[in-house]
Amino acid sequence: MIAELLLLTPFAALLLKGKDRLSPDLGERLDDNGSGIRCPSCKWRPARTDEWACNPGCGFSWNTFQTRGECPSCGKRWSQTQCMKCGVWHDHDDWYEQE
Repeated sequence: MIAELLLLTPFAALLLKGKDRLSPDLGERLDDNGSGIRCPSCKWRPARTDEWACNPGCGFSWNTFQTRGECPSCGKRWSQTQCMKCGVWHDHDDWYEQE
């Protein structure tokens, strides 16, 4: 039992590390239908459950819009984000709709 816990400790720390970097205002804007955020090309809206990988980078997967493009694991700042629907890359900031 203790051996299993020791094996899981690094993974739990990795998951918890990103929690302090989540932006509360962005988390509120990113609801289940992705309102407030959309692809500038095809207008697709990401859901809260959609994840991007820090690749090349540390390989961590998370919702890039909850941290405004910063990987919660290694801190790499992604200036562009690829749309999961149309595949086009855009400046990360261009995804946020003006209120």
